[in-house]
Amino acid sequence: MDAFVLLSRSEGLPNVLFKAMAMEVPAICTPVGGIPAVIEPEHNGLLVPLHNVQATVPAVRRLIDDRALASPLGQAGREHVERHHSFDRRTERLCETYRRLMGPEIARPSR
Repeated sequence: MDAFVLLSRSEGLPNVLFKAMAMEVPAICTPVGGIPAVIEPEHNGLLVPLHNVQATVPAVRRLIDDRALASPLGQAGREHVERHHSFDRRTERLCETYRRLMGPEIARPSR
């Protein structure tokens, strides 16, 4: 696949974006919701302005025509997902949250 394009007008933190990035498919997205916290333009994907076909079409063309750009974007996307959004990392963060909420007395393992 040459590119993953997500032109949402409104979004939270889309799992479909993580799935594409995990498969090393370079992403082109609109900067809505949590997407700008995930996509670092020109590092692990591309951001295009909302409702702007004049910017979207050239971005898609760039990824199709320039494998020297697309491949590193895809690799960086996969690395980002593995580092920050993998099942293990999400579980680790959830456990950290529970430990913090329970406080030091409860969070310590019993002996």
